[in-house]
Amino acid sequence: KLDYSLFNFAQKRHLDYVSPAGNMNDYMNDVQSVLAGAIDEIHRRQRKVLETGKLPEKPYIIALDEAMAIAASITETKVIKQYQSLITQVTLMGRSARVFLFTSAQTFDANSVMNSSSRDQMAFKVVLSSNPSANDCRYLFKDFDPSTVVVNRDGFEKGLGLASTQPANRVVPFMAPYIKNLGA
Repeated sequence: KLDYSLFNFAQKRHLDYVSPAGNMNDYMNDVQSVLAGAIDEIHRRQRKVLETGKLPEKPYIIALDEAMAIAASITETKVIKQYQSLITQVTLMGRSARVFLFTSAQTFDANSVMNSSSRDQMAFKVVLSSNPSANDCRYLFKDFDPSTVVVNRDGFEKGLGLASTQPANRVVPFMAPYIKNLGA
């Protein structure tokens, strides 16, 4: 969906920003084109590593905001499978090529946003909630009881939650710094 703050942020930094502008088919084609471009970039970087032995390039980052809203807008089974396939390829192959996919949503659905192999391969997972419940955690941290972790508030009101990183997948408290102005 169109988020004016994110759009403004992207424009000021000359970053590509894809949002629905009427026709959902065109929008999904744009989203899939961005994801396919990331896969092409992964292959290009992998070839470069084989040729030079180095991966000197800056990270290539895709931010997929409101991933559930995107997935919910897809009505055709074939299109949802293509979308999930592209996300799976980026998440499974991207890290070694420094191609990263940041995905956010207010809620996730196991059948539409990404499959379990993609979720399991995520290098960094965060659930933002000042009091995360088992329901909040079930998508990213399967079979995890959040009551076993104490989130220290230390005056924080926002940016609290739980996080885990690869390869340990140990869930720990998360306290994000609050940045008042990102220049957006």
